[in-house]
Amino acid sequence: MSNTAMQMMEMHSDAMQGMDMGAMQECIEACSACEQACTMCAGSMAMSAEMAMCAAMCQNSADMANTMMRMMLRPNGMNGPAMMAMLQAMVVAGMSCADECEAMAGMSADCAMCAEVCRQCAMACQKMMDSMLAA
Repeated sequence: MSNTAMQMMEMHSDAMQGMDMGAMQECIEACSACEQACTMCAGSMAMSAEMAMCAAMCQNSADMANTMMRMMLRPNGMNGPAMMAMLQAMVVAGMSCADECEAMAGMSADCAMCAEVCRQCAMACQKMMDSMLAA
């Protein structure tokens, strides 16, 4: 995440009570990387019928990662239960996409890279949830 975005979020820390700003920054960066990797991966296999499921999962994960990232960048709209639900959904989507991409990794280097990035995103989202539960 850009230094500017982090500085702006810190100005709104009163609206984000109980949020681990370091975990949030890591999660936002991981969601951004996931969105980018999934978009690239889906685009590289869009014409392959045997990789249609993987392409669709990548597209869905890219959309979810973008939504998760944007949700975290709206400090005045923070809602704990909604944030937890979105984080949990992103963990499931990220791991599901990673599993699908991993199965296709022998056919595409993009899939291998995407699988790793999706797993990192899922782990960052889980870390964010854990930090919220500990607060």
